[in-house]
Amino acid sequence: MGVELERGHGPWESPESGTFVGQQRYAWYASQAALARMYARRMLGPRCGFDSELVAAELVSNAIRHTVSGARGGHFVVYVMLGRTPGIAVQDLGGSGAPRVGMRQEGRFSEGGRGLELVTRLAVRSGYWGDEREGHTVWAELRSLPFSEPMAG
Repeated sequence: MGVELERGHGPWESPESGTFVGQQRYAWYASQAALARMYARRMLGPRCGFDSELVAAELVSNAIRHTVSGARGGHFVVYVMLGRTPGIAVQDLGGSGAPRVGMRQEGRFSEGGRGLELVTRLAVRSGYWGDEREGHTVWAELRSLPFSEPMAG
């Protein structure tokens, strides 16, 4: 199993750790996840490669599947940070327990329960803040690719 999520703001609490560059709000439909992935890729792709898109996909999927954000009329917000610590955060509307790594569904071929484990393996650090009443913000600090290395694609 990967590293557990930290409890706290991580790189999002200190302006010195990165530069907040944008946020985008999306409606509750599952189809909005593709737009959120494209946003993360557009903003972080040159710095973080495909990890940014994959991490965004997992965090958004969790917000839609496990919180009030996925209910009719719900929404979620994707935040992007550049600088020393490029990162992604997804804010949901709450309504479930705290985000947990390794809550795998039974069965080798089950479709759920691996998302946050994957995020912790791709991220330098990851964590969350908030609660089930006010909502959670789950964040991941990503590795930065060397600028001289061209991206495949």
